Amino acid sequence: MDKGAQNAPEPASGERCTRCLQPVASGMRRCGNCGHPVPRGAKSLTLLIGAGGVGALLFLVLLMWLVVRKEDQQNAPAPVDEPARVQQHEEILVETPKKKEPDSKPEKPDKQPPLNQ
Repeated sequence: MDKGAQNAPEPASGERCTRCLQPVASGMRRCGNCGHPVPRGAKSLTLLIGAGGVGALLFLVLLMWLVVRKEDQQNAPAPVDEPARVQQHEEILVETPKKKEPDSKPEKPDKQPPLNQ
């Protein structure tokens, strides 16, 4: 083994060489064991793609919520004016049911009762 590979500091980030799978110290451009170049943007690219995916998902959820909220507002009943509603209730309470005159004949049912009752 090379003396440089034996004295190489332990990797703080846990990165490994893609060719020989040996630990590579952070900040090194090449593997101390085989000399293979160490890629530096892979982790940040994965993190960037993940953050973009989460952002897109949150955007879609927000968009769906806004559409449903707008539809609910359109389908909601119209608001009732409070004084008009109170006046309506007063009119209903003032009306009295019509009483039948005792001399009148009872109303005949529209339908004949069934024979088995």
